[in-house]
Amino acid sequence: MQSKSIVWKIIPIGIVSALLGAYIGAEVILMLPTHVINYIIFAFLPLGLATTLFKGKLLKQENQEQEIKNSALSVFITCLIVGFYDGFFGPGTGSIFIIALFLINKLSLLRASATSKIFNFSSNIGAFVSFAIAGKMAFLIGIPMIIANLAGNHVGSKHAIHSNGKIIKKVLVITVGLLMCTLGYKALFA
Repeated sequence: MQSKSIVWKIIPIGIVSALLGAYIGAEVILMLPTHVINYIIFAFLPLGLATTLFKGKLLKQENQEQEIKNSALSVFITCLIVGFYDGFFGPGTGSIFIIALFLINKLSLLRASATSKIFNFSSNIGAFVSFAIAGKMAFLIGIPMIIANLAGNHVGSKHAIHSNGKIIKKVLVITVGLLMCTLGYKALFA
């Protein structure tokens, strides 16, 4: 996204807390047995469902950004929690960052989406470091996924800017819906 869409003054504290949260989340998940992780996935699915069902109401009105609520503590806690989720569980982290920045920090959807990309990348690095140290990385799968993710982010951000953020709500609903279907299938049949 264009740099003018990013809220630069919250970036440093968000990067640090997203990295830290994701690293801690990944360390916690590495300690759990697989069957416990499967139960945790089931516990997270209703949260995903609630987010999908109610986010329309939550994201109905665009924030006017009269005063961006971006205190250092608020940004730190938000990014730490979402970062922990990313390291621990992962799927949908970008959407969760967007929703959190929109609802908690009162950014417009466009600015929340742009700013979330940096925090999401930071939390990815935090989890990556933890899993790499533990020897749990599948590089042959991960590297093509990184390339596809970067290409998708580039195309998506161009469309978001050109639509002035209007497409973000629609894409968010579709991606969260697909995510829930995928996770539900994996939890039931994998």
